[in-house]
Amino acid sequence: MEYPKKVSNVRIVYEPEVLPEERYVINSSKDATRIAVENWDGIYHHESFRIMLLDAAHQVLGIQTVSTGGVASTVVDLKICIQAAVLGNATLVIAMHNHPSGTMRPSENDEKLTARLKRAFESVDISMLDHVIVGGSGEYYSFADNEKL
Repeated sequence: MEYPKKVSNVRIVYEPEVLPEERYVINSSKDATRIAVENWDGIYHHESFRIMLLDAAHQVLGIQTVSTGGVASTVVDLKICIQAAVLGNATLVIAMHNHPSGTMRPSENDEKLTARLKRAFESVDISMLDHVIVGGSGEYYSFADNEKL
């Protein structure tokens, strides 16, 4: 058996660009939605899934795009979600995705994904505060507000 002559370097990096005193603080699903929409290019065109990373004081550490799909769906890999949260030193997360169609009603797949995500984050001691479906005009659906989390 031959072994490779080289081994790839794995970089584990979180490079905060915002000082703690300059970070947004999330106090509600409305806060999370406002920040998400302000920082979401192409919200009307393709469905995408993001994770908002927060510290224990509910300050936003960053937002990671996990996947971008077509006009009606996107594939979410739990490993990528967990990786983003762990590398970003998050204590709390808010899952977010958009519905380019404008309907804010969660699908059955959205509900199943929410339950899977919550269990996955709990397995690494990260709390999932919410899963928010956002629209381009600021409308949203919050799983937490609707007691589905």
